[in-house]
Amino acid sequence: MDKTAIYCRLSKEDEDKIEYGEESESIQNQKMILTEFAAKNGFMIYDIYIDDADIIGLNHKALLK
Repeated sequence: MDKTAIYCRLSKEDEDKIEYGEESESIQNQKMILTEFAAKNGFMIYDIYIDDADIIGLNHKALLK
């Protein structure tokens, strides 16, 4: 069985939800779709990574500097 990791990225539309303590529907949907894909295709999920860096004050452009 092959191992894989899942990477979910926050959509701009869901940024407000995170600020109010709710989980992003975008991230929930990505996790569900990718977990189902992995199961159907014989992958063992090693880890799930969530990218919501803009919400915690990290900006991609700032990280590139």
